[in-house]
Amino acid sequence: MVHDDTEKLTLNVVAHDLGRIDLLVTQGLYSSRSDFFRTATRRQLEAHGDVIDSVLARDKWFVGYAHCSRAWFETQEGPVSLSVLGSLRIDDDVDPELADHVLQSLRIRGILRGPAEVLARLAPKTDRGIRVQRGN
Repeated sequence: MVHDDTEKLTLNVVAHDLGRIDLLVTQGLYSSRSDFFRTATRRQLEAHGDVIDSVLARDKWFVGYAHCSRAWFETQEGPVSLSVLGSLRIDDDVDPELADHVLQSLRIRGILRGPAEVLARLAPKTDRGIRVQRGN
């Protein structure tokens, strides 16, 4: 089941590690490869919870699901900087000029959804925190 607050990832795993994961799945320890990776992810996040908590408190992050409607944008007085850990959804009726005028900066760690034109306009102001290296 796919939820609106999930995102599909692609990752590379060496063959012998994938084989070991499949072995654990066939032995019934995990229901699927995805279950294995979700469980491993949760354990690592718990192990580093103190780091996450201190950054969130220090930098005033919003945690959870944030929703920005056209009405929200229209009621903002001056430039706004948003930091969201989780999911941010910008409504379809928000035009790129309004979003660009209101948002001074946007830090997102998680999922960012909204009209393609708005996301493209905000791209220079958006820090996704992910650096993707392409090539060999």
